[in-house]
Amino acid sequence: MNRQGSHERPVISETLLNNYRYGIYLLSDLEPETETYIAGGLKSVDEAKAWAKELAVNQEFKEISGIFDSIEYRPRPKVSLGLSLALAKEEDLAESLRLHLDRATEQITKLKFPRSLFSYQSSIFYLTVLALWLFWSKGSIGIPKGLDLPLVGNRLDGIVLDAPTLARYLPIALFALYGGKFLSVLKTNMEYDTLRQRILALIIYHQWRADKFLGVLLHSRKSAEKSGLGWLLSLSEWLYDNSPNTFASMRRPSKERPSGSGGKNAAELSPTSQKSEEAIDPRVELDQRLPGWLDKEFERRVHALYFLDKEKDYSRFVICFNPLLYICSLNRVLLYTYDFLSARGENLSHERPTDVHAMERFAVPGFWAGAAFNLLFLGGVMIWAIFLARDMPRMLLATNIVAATVVIALPTWWNFLAMAKHRGYPRGEPLGAYLVGALTPNRLSLL
Repeated sequence: MNRQGSHERPVISETLLNNYRYGIYLLSDLEPETETYIAGGLKSVDEAKAWAKELAVNQEFKEISGIFDSIEYRPRPKVSLGLSLALAKEEDLAESLRLHLDRATEQITKLKFPRSLFSYQSSIFYLTVLALWLFWSKGSIGIPKGLDLPLVGNRLDGIVLDAPTLARYLPIALFALYGGKFLSVLKTNMEYDTLRQRILALIIYHQWRADKFLGVLLHSRKSAEKSGLGWLLSLSEWLYDNSPNTFASMRRPSKERPSGSGGKNAAELSPTSQKSEEAIDPRVELDQRLPGWLDKEFERRVHALYFLDKEKDYSRFVICFNPLLYICSLNRVLLYTYDFLSARGENLSHERPTDVHAMERFAVPGFWAGAAFNLLFLGGVMIWAIFLARDMPRMLLATNIVAATVVIALPTWWNFLAMAKHRGYPRGEPLGAYLVGALTPNRLSLL
């Protein structure tokens, strides 16, 4: 979680869900319209103040622990999404979500071999590898018929490419492919932003909760079965059912229950200490706790989606995750479940699910590693191409140099803002909230 230190102050307010519950949030003087979710689902202001005292000694907030000493209640400002969304019919908003999923299914069913192998990203990779081979071998290759390549379709059918010809136009070709990919990413991100607004409208104006959004995903299954993708769904469900990190797997009684208490991070379940109740079956107690965890997790994600467009550097072109999958994800609750059962002495025979915070430690180093590979792989091949075709006209040479610079700089800059600066997803959420678990976007819309 990114924090701004002395520029932040905590408040107690009603939740966004209009459910007579309260939460603890951080306000920032640098971005006064934003709120960062800290805790929610609390029954009263007094209970929220008690939680704040516990947060003051929580290691996660040790850098700003002093600010919780003087926390006060602040009435929730009016929640509004604009007149058009307020007037939109529930049936129309729900249908737009179903159509979004249907379009994704339709795109999969329309893909034909070999066109399915040539996305913008894969075409950039294939072209770069082809250039390496031709430059090294000084050979040539004929373009097979029927490839239906991005941007050019089948216009290159039968053309013979040799090293000098490809070298003269490689940077420009890569620039064109990245341009197509960039426009595709912008289109996807705009669709995500529209989807985000409609999801919020259903929640705020029509009291939708997680079960209804899961119902929309169930509709997607029926649509996929009608489109001939039932086998793929059956395979994914088989893999999910046989995975140890699922609710069903964890709730199966263990063969033996050791006397010691296992979990390393059971304190994450609540700021107050967890007391063992040996007289109660852990899974019965788990069933009692799960509804509260699910409600709080849903509330956290709604809060993140609502305040996303209040951040200074946000625009509808930069949201880089699918908000429908995000709002349905339960990866954090799965982690709570494992820690709870482990703390109750259950003999869980598999490793702890991936912590949603774990990816934060690798996000920035991973970005720089990818940027370095991009520089060496693409940059090296384009420099080689310019060297091989150095007798090209000056105008073409200048165009290639500009194209090569953009190919290296644009994806690096765009992805840096997302991975290192958290642009395009709520700063109050760790990266793992989007990439860890079964029902998550699992990929960001990046260059």
